[in-house]
Amino acid sequence: MTSLAVAVISLAGPAAAASLVQHLEAETGGQVRLSVLTSELGSVPQRRAQALREAQEEAVLLLEDTVRPAGGWLDAAQVALQNESLAAASGPVRCAPTLGARGRAWALHEYGPAIGAGTGERDTLPGHLLLLRREPVLAALGASDGLREDVIFPALRESGWRCQLLHGLAGEIVATDPRGASMRGQFGHGRGWSARESSRSGWTRRQRVLRLAAWPAVAAMHASRSMHGPLSPGIVMQIGALSAAWALGEGVGAVLGAGASEDHWA
Repeated sequence: MTSLAVAVISLAGPAAAASLVQHLEAETGGQVRLSVLTSELGSVPQRRAQALREAQEEAVLLLEDTVRPAGGWLDAAQVALQNESLAAASGPVRCAPTLGARGRAWALHEYGPAIGAGTGERDTLPGHLLLLRREPVLAALGASDGLREDVIFPALRESGWRCQLLHGLAGEIVATDPRGASMRGQFGHGRGWSARESSRSGWTRRQRVLRLAAWPAVAAMHASRSMHGPLSPGIVMQIGALSAAWALGEGVGAVLGAGASEDHWA
């Protein structure tokens, strides 16, 4: 059996984190070490990296407190880790029926491609629930101060490691990330992502300016991939607003860089 630790990333507040820890303790019967990482310890990427670096176990499950993992997740994690070529895994995203309109709009916007998704190899994985094998992920992380999906998974795949979406690791969104569900938070996410992508891909000045000018089209693209199932007009409008904030952030990040965007990912 592979040794495993669980690190809870607090997004929705102390009560949500405590509720998740209680849920996990009841499910695991003390079989795994649990820790909680709050925003005082830095941004979400920084807390992910800290959890990996501090763990002594062979694998770490990073779990945001907005999520409840599917029943049987511990067994599913152990089965997944038997595949020695696997470095990272996650699961399809579901929205709890009790999730309010704001939370549902945020979840659909944030995790649209992973909602109702099939399983198998993936170029990237949703960050709500991440099962990570420490050694290869730490090697790919290097000296970086934070673990970011758009950086770590391409690095792992380029090194020959596998990243998979697995049914047994499905997670249900039960609470809302207040920062993630805000316009300011989405603007910051988009700005940070675009600053990294434009630098990594060597975009020219013209390409950067065109990205800013194209933000309405980018917003429409993001919104379209978030529309799953029948949605109320209010949820559709909220998804549109979040997508617009992200897309505008993308444009600004391409031209002006990341700025303080990481401060909004906490």
